[in-house]
Amino acid sequence: MSNMTFNEQDVAGGDYLGPGEHQVFVKELNRETSKKGNPMMVVTMSDAHGRTAKEFLTLADNTKFKVARFARACGFTKEHLLQNGLSFEALLGKKLVLIKKQTGVEMVEGKERKLFEQEYVPVGGGGSQVSADDDSEIPF
Repeated sequence: MSNMTFNEQDVAGGDYLGPGEHQVFVKELNRETSKKGNPMMVVTMSDAHGRTAKEFLTLADNTKFKVARFARACGFTKEHLLQNGLSFEALLGKKLVLIKKQTGVEMVEGKERKLFEQEYVPVGGGGSQVSADDDSEIPF
């Protein structure tokens, strides 16, 4: 009988981050267009095991607060954002804490689909249980 081998992602339980609190880093940024035709930044975050989560930041005047909230969780100060704005490329590699909560279930084509809400806080801030000194979780 042969041995089965595993990688970090296999052992961690799949490709996507489930509910809970996770220390992640910004892995990838892609500009896209939302379903409503607005410009959007798709932010892919990853934990140390390669599990991912995405955030879809619509780039419109009425949603700038969401972009600012995400940038602040990545360590940018209010003063920095007011004085310098934000270069999205500066988000790459930034660490933050993702708090993912299941908010309900909906039926889609006869199947249950879980609904989630994502919140972000700086590493070591906002009541996070993830230590700011625990760099072992992030592959840098």
